[in-house]
Amino acid sequence: MRPVHGGRQVISVRRTADANTVLATAVDKFKAHDKAFDASRPWRLYYPDGFLVHQLPESPETFSLQSYKDQLMRDYQRIVLFVGCPGK
Repeated sequence: MRPVHGGRQVISVRRTADANTVLATAVDKFKAHDKAFDASRPWRLYYPDGFLVHQLPESPETFSLQSYKDQLMRDYQRIVLFVGCPGK
């Protein structure tokens, strides 16, 4: 994944949200606030280190926001994930 300039958006989702819910909410928010954002592209959710969000890092457990927060030992407002297109 290559970083693309586009800014940050703060989103609100339930603590139990999975990766698909977080991604859908982020794409909707970008679409609403950035007229150049193409929501039809195959967007994916990535961790800050560039790995695709599917499971928790170094764990077989499926991603949930609550589990990721517990693993990071951070507050929810300090969690950062990225939206990007594969192969770009």
